Amino acid sequence: MDRGINTNSDTVRAAQRGVARVTAVTCLTLAVWLAGCAQTAPVASSPDDPPVGSVADVAPENVKVETLPAYRDTIDDARNNGAVWQGSSKKTLVRVSACTARLWKKQLPYARLQRVQAGTGQTLELSSKDDGILAILDLAPGKPGSEGSLYLGSTGPQSLADAVRQCL
Repeated sequence: MDRGINTNSDTVRAAQRGVARVTAVTCLTLAVWLAGCAQTAPVASSPDDPPVGSVADVAPENVKVETLPAYRDTIDDARNNGAVWQGSSKKTLVRVSACTARLWKKQLPYARLQRVQAGTGQTLELSSKDDGILAILDLAPGKPGSEGSLYLGSTGPQSLADAVRQCL
C-alpha cells in the first residue's frame, strides 16, 4: 500500500533549515565586516608596511573566519519528517534488505550502510559524514513476505526511495 510523499511538512522543515542557514551566514558575514571596519590604533609606518587600505587593514589578525558545518540529519530528524513510503512486499525482509543495500551502495558508494536488528525485523541506516542520516528502511516480517517503512533525511535523494521500490 503506497501512501505517497508527505510534502507539506517536508517543505516546511526544509524551508526552516534554509532560513536558519541564511540567517547564520548573514550574521557571520556582518560580524566579519564590522570587525574589519573597527578602528585600530595608529602605527608608525615603515617602508616595508603595506599601503593603507590593504587587505591587512580590512581583516586584522584577531578576526577568525569560520565556515558553518553542513546541516546533519539525525535518526530522529529523518523519522520526524515522516515516512515517504509504507507498504508490503511478497518478498522476504532478507531479500528486500539485501537488494536495497546493494542498490543504495551502488548509488552512493561514499555512504555508510548499517544493518540493525529490530526485534524480529531489521533496519537499514544509510548515512554520510557530511550529511548525517540519508535514509532509514524499517523492515518486519509479514504475511506473505515483509512490511516496511522508508524515511528520508533532508539531504537524501529521491532515488533512494526508487531503489526500495525496485526491490519490492
